[in-house]
Order: sequence, then structure tokens, then C-alpha cells
Amino acid sequence: MGKIALGLLSAVIAGLLMVPSSVSAKTLSIEVEDRIGDVAPLYTADTYDYVALYGDHSPIVKAGYFDMKWFLFSQKGSTYTFGMEMVGDLPQEGDPLPQGVELLQYTLWLDQEAWDWLPYSGVSYFIIVLQYDGLSYYAALYEYVSGDEVMELPFTVSGPRFEVRFSADSIANIPAFWLYPSVIVCFGNCPLESFVDLVDYTADAPGQVYTSIQWPSPES
Repeated sequence: MGKIALGLLSAVIAGLLMVPSSVSAKTLSIEVEDRIGDVAPLYTADTYDYVALYGDHSPIVKAGYFDMKWFLFSQKGSTYTFGMEMVGDLPQEGDPLPQGVELLQYTLWLDQEAWDWLPYSGVSYFIIVLQYDGLSYYAALYEYVSGDEVMELPFTVSGPRFEVRFSADSIANIPAFWLYPSVIVCFGNCPLESFVDLVDYTADAPGQVYTSIQWPSPES
């Protein structure tokens, strides 16, 4: 489950809306707005432009739930919550995925350092995944190096939003890390893994495609 997209690599130049807040001494949260309509873009390094590879009438774009609007992350006491709000409602259990898509994954890496496009030599601590296979949802925490599942995680799906919760203990009480959220699909019998949407975070400098999000936020 590494960060090398073998198919369509989503990379964009976009603005940032990041709202840190501290509701109490033990509650922190961030919300990062993502560009709408950037599903599976092709990044043009020469001009710093992007071209969306899927047209407005393609099944993946029409579905809406492949296109991220917001990335959400919070900590309340010892409980973390990872979530996204999508352009369209997430499928209900039993709803088929678009033709050719075998698995949809809403994925969050907890990285040891910031993801910096090229080169990247760091590794992750853990991976949190909410996946949907056309029949049912499943959320779990995975150890990055081994790929082993650490535990199943509780989650909620409501309309265009989902949330996955995990504890500080489950990630060995790591005090600080970098967040790397994305929407990933597997085609066929999952021989091809494609990043179809990445959060647009601090991607306003020429040549800077996307980076990770520091946690806790320096503004918190």
C-alpha cells in the first residue's frame, strides 16, 4: 500500500482553506478544503496546470463520491477522527461501483515526514483505510512496514461524509506526525491502484504539487 500510483496520479495546484481550532485543552481539529472537479487530473509540469482525465459525464465523476470537498481530522482526548466530505453521497451498502472499479479506498497515511512529491524517501507509521467493495464497508488500521492489519476500526457513513475513529494507543501514542489523505481506486482484480484525488494543501507555489499536513498543526 505504498504511495506510488501505478496508474493516474492526482496532482494539482490549488488554494488552501485550513481552519484550526481548539475547543478545549484536549480538543483540536482541522478542515482542509479540496478543489472540486479535479478527479484524476494529469499534472503538466511545464505550465503548472492540470487537466482532469475523467470528463463530467464519466461514471466516476458523475458518482461524486470519488471527488473530495473537505478533509477532516480531529483529536478529542485520546480519540482521533479521520473523515472526508465528498461531492456526492457515498454509496449505500449493496450499491454497485462504476464499471471497472473493484475497490474504493478512502485512505490516510500517518507519515514520519512530509510528503514532498519528488524525491520521497520517508515511510509511514500507520495507514487508516475505509474501503467499499460494492457490497459493504470496512475500516481498519494497518502497520505500514509489514502491511499487517492492526485492528478493525469503528466508522460512520452519512450522506456525503464519513468518519473513522481510532485511539492514540492504537498508534503507539505517537505525539506528532504528518497526514496524507487521498482517494484511491483499484481497477480489475486490483492489479492497478490509482490515486484519483489528493487534498490540495499549500499547493500554491510554482512547481509545488502537493504536500502533507502537519499534526498537530503549528497554528493549534
